[in-house]
Amino acid sequence: MLYPNNRIVSLSVALGCGALLLVAVLYFQEYLGLEPCYLCITQRVFVAIVGIIFLFAAIHNPNPRGQKIYAGLGLLGAVGGSYFSAKQLWLQNLPEDNIPTCGPPVDYLFDVFPASEVITMLIRGDGN
Repeated sequence: MLYPNNRIVSLSVALGCGALLLVAVLYFQEYLGLEPCYLCITQRVFVAIVGIIFLFAAIHNPNPRGQKIYAGLGLLGAVGGSYFSAKQLWLQNLPEDNIPTCGPPVDYLFDVFPASEVITMLIRGDGN
């Protein structure tokens, strides 16, 4: 069986991640006017991380052992994004009386709190 070139696969994944981020920003945010929550932003960061990892893999074009390392790192990023996606779905399906209130905008958080606290708030992403 003939397998595709690893460089082409890595570049395709990186371009796919970039396309997903463009759709999220241009369509959902700009066209529909939806403001992203903390969990949405965190998921975008993980998609960007996966895209960057695979872009590095495409540029580096590693040997088979290196391919496994890049694939493992990409898998970790994808699992992290999946965790926050599942957490968001769980929060959205809570009963009305259990839904936590939304916090202030991210721009405000970066103005008021140190970056380390803001990142902790984004990762926690519980709506408070």
